[in-house]
Amino acid sequence: MNTRPLPNFLIVGAARSGTTSLYHYLAQHSDIYFPETKEPCFFAYARGLSKGEIHRHAVTDLNDYVNLFLAGASSKWRGEASAIYLHLYKEVTNNIQFYIPNYEDLRIIMILRNPIERAFSQYMRNVRNLKEPLSFEEAIEKEAQRKLEGINSDYLYIERGFYYEQVKAYMEKFKFVKVVLFDDFSKDSLNVIDSVLEFLQLQRNFEIDTTVNYDKSGQPKFESLIKLRRELINKKNPVKSIAKALLPKSFRKKIANQFTNFVYDVSLEKKSVSKETYLNLLEIYKIDIEKLGKLIDRDLSDWLKPNFKNRI
Repeated sequence: MNTRPLPNFLIVGAARSGTTSLYHYLAQHSDIYFPETKEPCFFAYARGLSKGEIHRHAVTDLNDYVNLFLAGASSKWRGEASAIYLHLYKEVTNNIQFYIPNYEDLRIIMILRNPIERAFSQYMRNVRNLKEPLSFEEAIEKEAQRKLEGINSDYLYIERGFYYEQVKAYMEKFKFVKVVLFDDFSKDSLNVIDSVLEFLQLQRNFEIDTTVNYDKSGQPKFESLIKLRRELINKKNPVKSIAKALLPKSFRKKIANQFTNFVYDVSLEKKSVSKETYLNLLEIYKIDIEKLGKLIDRDLSDWLKPNFKNRI
């Protein structure tokens, strides 16, 4: 197992906090290799999970997981970005220690977002994908019931925002943990990218394209466009087959991202959390936010202030 090209760094989440963008930005560096499957989720499900539906892209076989990294065997850094890793920290940290020799040297990167905004963004992503029939308030009320029924953790909007225990577990088990705040990433993405590269003992010696905004969310105004995008991008079809045969992968991905962003720009309408719901969630998260701030030695007071203008 020691000679197998497993990852030596992981982006572990949090979901809806910029992990997809960071993944694409870092992938532009010549010393960093990511497999084409962005979220294999191997360390979450490798030895089974007692409850809950696994993600559709999940890789659960070790040989299949190793094969993802064969093309990057000679790269200085091999990584993957599975946002579920932060939430399922108990299973993930145990599986990392089980499967990765010298796991102590593994580098862990996480981005944390205001938990209320993160929860609503996750909800709006499901709305965008036509997978959430409930209002945000109804979904929150039924979250515990949904969990008991074994629903995918993408619908556990509130639970996934209690970061303190999640982050603490990683900081206790691994020597190298990099915590990034979504606020900083949004304000100055290049500065954050530089800090992450420094964490990986690399330098940004070329221009990184940060112009693409990945994985936008919102309320669909034209469901037909959303469905068309899903058919063309996510499912097997003649257009994809012809493109795969004629065009290089990097060009195909660029075109797919441009088309996706066009559809989302045209089709999605930004929404915001109601004042009453925001204040209720602020009370729920208050203690966890305060504990997290002390743990990572960051001032999170802005997270404790009502923000009614942020539209997601």
